[in-house]
Amino acid sequence: MERVEPQEIPKYETYLELTKKVDFILLQFTDLLGYLKGRTIPAEQAKEALMEGVTFDGSSMIGGATIEDSDMIMKPDPTTFTVCPHYFYDKSVASFICDIKGPDGKQFEDDSRYILRTAMERMLTEGYQATAAAELEFYLVKRNEQGEVEPVENHIIDKQRYFDNSPGRDVTESYRMELSTVLSTMGITVERQHHEVGSAQNEITV
Repeated sequence: MERVEPQEIPKYETYLELTKKVDFILLQFTDLLGYLKGRTIPAEQAKEALMEGVTFDGSSMIGGATIEDSDMIMKPDPTTFTVCPHYFYDKSVASFICDIKGPDGKQFEDDSRYILRTAMERMLTEGYQATAAAELEFYLVKRNEQGEVEPVENHIIDKQRYFDNSPGRDVTESYRMELSTVLSTMGITVERQHHEVGSAQNEITV
């Protein structure tokens, strides 16, 4: 596989310093079905993982390699370093998104991240600019005494809740504030958040 030359090492130093502040590191990639896959390493193994990658059995992955070429490599992208909220795992954990390489160190062409990158580059060469946006809405719910799921604000008769933010009516504001803090910790910028029309319906824009 391709090895990192000595002159390339300094670009990893910043990320290596960051990894010293956590206990474990998640190395992740998205498979062809859209699920996060990967493995976990102790933070002490960060340098080797960043420089050489971590091997795994690609033949056991949907859309992966054949059994003859099963020794694939997860190569962390240093710029994707993200700190996970402590209560996710009750430990100090960070993550890197990885590119998938073949056993020879070359890019695995069925890597979903590589497919997206290639499509984006082709669009740019054809004069198009890719734009994507997501409007994230969700409900906060609880289980009642009968075990049924209902909105946390179901006790309020008035259903027209759009833009409510008074403490007596909007009991979801504190959750959205906490969510904003967590996303900020992970490096995700929250532009705004508010109560939507339905009971306990929320929207957050990132």
